[in-house]
Amino acid sequence: TQKGEELLPAFDDISEWGEKWMSEDGGAES
Repeated sequence: TQKGEELLPAFDDISEWGEKWMSEDGGAES
């Protein structure tokens, strides 16, 4: 679907941002 194609790259960006945020936040606490 068009929405699916539009959301896929958005989720990819969120996932990449999420990993950096989680890594920085978790790393600071660890």
